[in-house]
Amino acid sequence: MDTAADIWPAMAAGVRAAAADGADLIVLPEIAYPSYLLESRERYFQGDIERTREALSRYAAMARRFGVWLVAGVVEERGDTLFNSAAVLDSAGVCVAMARKQFLWDCDNEWFEAGLDSAVVETPWGRMGALICADLRVPEILATLVARGAEFVVQPTAWVNAALGTGGYRNIQPEFLVRGRALEFGVPVASCSKSGNERSRMGYVGQSMIVDAAGATLAQAPIVGDASVIAEISPQPGRSPRVSPSELADLRMAPVTPSATNEQASITIDATSGIDFASAALNAAGVRVARVSAAALSSYVTARIEALRGVQVIVADGEPIDIALVRTRSAENRVFIVAGDANSLSLIVDPVGAVRWSAGHSVPNVEIDPAEADVKAFTPQTPIWGQRRPERYEFGLRDA
Repeated sequence: MDTAADIWPAMAAGVRAAAADGADLIVLPEIAYPSYLLESRERYFQGDIERTREALSRYAAMARRFGVWLVAGVVEERGDTLFNSAAVLDSAGVCVAMARKQFLWDCDNEWFEAGLDSAVVETPWGRMGALICADLRVPEILATLVARGAEFVVQPTAWVNAALGTGGYRNIQPEFLVRGRALEFGVPVASCSKSGNERSRMGYVGQSMIVDAAGATLAQAPIVGDASVIAEISPQPGRSPRVSPSELADLRMAPVTPSATNEQASITIDATSGIDFASAALNAAGVRVARVSAAALSSYVTARIEALRGVQVIVADGEPIDIALVRTRSAENRVFIVAGDANSLSLIVDPVGAVRWSAGHSVPNVEIDPAEADVKAFTPQTPIWGQRRPERYEFGLRDA
């Protein structure tokens, strides 16, 4: 925050360079100015920090000067309320939309209020949906954008480094989630993240990326260092899942709060024994299990309903689907997924989306602790259910 003024010349240079390389639409990171880590509300309101109006004026000047559309992360003020927002500016510098972050991540909760609606904007290239960082972890938010006609999605973000210890980098979004979302909903996704550190409290993993509607990565930045990536996308109508009336009711139900699981022991699964044996062993141990077809994991709906019902392990039977989708289902719901067929297992994924075992692994036995699936939070300040607003999500209906 103390060096926020230094951001403007660097940002203008980046926009200039991207425009010179032929970019028509430029996405900047989450709260590109002054800082994702605001430190406090009081610090934001100190006189050395430019306010929303001044920041938007600077972005508008960039858009006009370089003749580009711009999506920029900003602090949006509404009276005494602050929102973590993304301003969408056209090439004339007009702010045509403001998307507010709906799923607040960790320290967001210290100074921001959550947004309540999803933004879809008409552009020269098609209808664009805008969301911010952790919004992508909530499938219903992207489903709503696609239901409203989004043909491609932009994501200002600040992917926080979740690696344990020093020297490592990990964040599920560039690892598999962005690809999984594009593949599931059939729309290109352009994500712009921060890299490096803000103060000593917050580190980022870089890796800004552009992914096509089939989930293929068209361009990606490195983990460390300033970088921009450019690619041509093909906007197209997305796939918003259609749900039955009973599924709609389930998606809108309050989540089941699991009873204490401290008496549950870890379970050892024989990965060579097949899905029937694994399912029987889990049920015999008192684990809360749902069995579904592997194909059902291509959409968020079935796994979401089972997670809302309090299931700890989803057993997926049948031909394997793309691993990014399986990991997405595990991570968005904080559940284990055990996948395979009658002969053997193919994959075991834990509640953070990490692969615990896959076919060809030399160790046949896998130990899981079902209680891990009862920790329904991404971080202590980020519960997965606490910010759900199913009454505001849009679901396409089909006959029962």
